[in-house]
Amino acid sequence: MSDRVENGTVTTLRGGLVVIPVADGVIVEGARNRHVFRGRAATTLLPDALARLREPCTPKELAGALRASPEQVARLLAVLGERGLLEPGPPPRAGRDVHEEVVDHFSRVAVPPAGAARVLGLLAAATVVVAGADVLAEDVCEDLRACGVGMVTTACDALAAEPATGGRRLAVVLETPGADGLLGRIVGMCRGTGVPVLRVRVGDGHIELGPCFRDDLTACPRCLRRARGAAGWGDGADEPGTSAAPAADPATAVTAAGLAAARAVAIVGELPGVPSPHLVTRLDTRSWETESRLLVREEDCPCCGDMPPPGPDPRVELIHAYEESVASGPAGLYPQPDPTPSWQARVEAARAERPALDAHPALDLPGGQPEPSGVFGDPPAGDLAVLDTTVIGAIARMTAGLRSLPGDPPEQRWAPSGGNMASTELYVWHGAGVAGLPGTLFRYDDLGHRLIAARRSTVSPAELTAGTDLAGLPLEAVFVFVTARERLAVKYGDFAYRLGALDAGCATTQFTAVCHGYGLAPVFASRWDGRVAEVLRVGPDDRFIAALAGLVRPDAVR
Repeated sequence: MSDRVENGTVTTLRGGLVVIPVADGVIVEGARNRHVFRGRAATTLLPDALARLREPCTPKELAGALRASPEQVARLLAVLGERGLLEPGPPPRAGRDVHEEVVDHFSRVAVPPAGAARVLGLLAAATVVVAGADVLAEDVCEDLRACGVGMVTTACDALAAEPATGGRRLAVVLETPGADGLLGRIVGMCRGTGVPVLRVRVGDGHIELGPCFRDDLTACPRCLRRARGAAGWGDGADEPGTSAAPAADPATAVTAAGLAAARAVAIVGELPGVPSPHLVTRLDTRSWETESRLLVREEDCPCCGDMPPPGPDPRVELIHAYEESVASGPAGLYPQPDPTPSWQARVEAARAERPALDAHPALDLPGGQPEPSGVFGDPPAGDLAVLDTTVIGAIARMTAGLRSLPGDPPEQRWAPSGGNMASTELYVWHGAGVAGLPGTLFRYDDLGHRLIAARRSTVSPAELTAGTDLAGLPLEAVFVFVTARERLAVKYGDFAYRLGALDAGCATTQFTAVCHGYGLAPVFASRWDGRVAEVLRVGPDDRFIAALAGLVRPDAVR
């Protein structure tokens, strides 16, 4: 939301927040994050301001109540607005069937800049069809109405027509063992309509929530049955013709109804935290332990279209599951908050974060760079007598560094980098070493165009290339491409794995073109193990090895 509240605008604190005074400030709990305020204003002005903002008021009224200047109040409201603690627009009101507690909850969890009023509007315009076990369906419908969903019905023909309100539609299928193919029928009815189908299964001492079927996004019920069998969750018990199971006990039924209604409200109300539509979460109602799995399309499924063959490597299936999990889904299932100033500040700070090597010796690289010749894809254009520091610096800069030519915009890079987060880092091994630096292994500092000694001791080529297919080649230098996943995740979350791999691909392509222009022939490793990361001292949680390339003379390439 905007961090500025106009003088005549009515504003109020988001509902349900808890304000806790402490010795040196104030703690605000109940929002999406805990907020801590410290300092003189936090002990004098802020407590009274938060109390006054429980009721709607304008900045002018707030200034009068606090006996503060308009400038002080403007700064205070800007801070609260930046942290998402203020309701945008007029305060929401509970409807006839909606309790104040529900309004407070929506106020707390709504994705900025939206507030409770927008969530209530989306719910009032929504249509949710609940199909399945009659008693359980009644409980789910009751919960949905209490949350403000405008149209709640168990009549499946409501899925066929667009609602007069123009709001979102959702089908909730309550599966039980022996449901006689109900899920498949509802998914079939919704195919081509854009209506998602949320699956909830109750029986056998478990509650399963998910997936949320979309014919343009997720696998089909047939794939789900096979996946459940492979996971040991069932053996086709929900296939047509299976005998019915006894009804769930009251506690399980109440829990299942609450989980189903909460997920449905989150989807049609565009609330944050909606899991991937591919996710299936299984709750054991005896131990209350949960297990989650991603549902992916089977390669031989006639309903899900042509899928890539699994291939000989078992990791292909895992890669395919990840690809489906990060695929862009319908906007309503993944509401994204507007970037707040504090989030933008975190991203800007992350762009400048680099491994802590401040105490390591460093060497400024020459500012000029020899211009590479030739055309990418052609054979190397010539031969260099010496792979010296100037050429190494030029290759590093044009692969993972900033542009430095006259007229280049600031912070523009030679190779594409998602969000300009510099996700691809370079480590350079040079057998001849670098004058003025210890060792033979260095990290390229893209921000300062420097080489930093990564290890004081000499690293042999055999040590660095052990576990790769570069071992034994007459290497003059080795460039290791490292993806800074954690830095990229500040902006992109789980998608950082995929984007980091894409950035590394751009960097390796650029690297190949530059090397060929200097008459050098890069040879890329097709495999490596954990020993490379150990030599580089790269942690597995924040960074990972993306590629290794050795430099040899063209006439030495076998």
